[in-house]
Amino acid sequence: MMAVIWLDFTGTEDELKEVDKTYKQAAEKTKGAEYLGRYTTLTRKWNWGYFLKIEGYGTMDEFMKNVKLKRDYKRMPYGAVEFLPGPM
Repeated sequence: MMAVIWLDFTGTEDELKEVDKTYKQAAEKTKGAEYLGRYTTLTRKWNWGYFLKIEGYGTMDEFMKNVKLKRDYKRMPYGAVEFLPGPM
């Protein structure tokens, strides 16, 4: 199963790299989670998508507990998580 964390982010490039680092570290601490990287999209409203390969919904719950990120709502006003079951 894949999970995508969609974000709108308006901070600096260095601040975005800190988010990258935080998600990568959280995946390393979470059994059954693999960080696949940050991607952009041309067809969605979001600025960035962080892709993860996960074993299931419980893995995503554990991943989010391992994310040590103080959210600044001025720089990261919106976000959503999308689950992509498969391959079918």
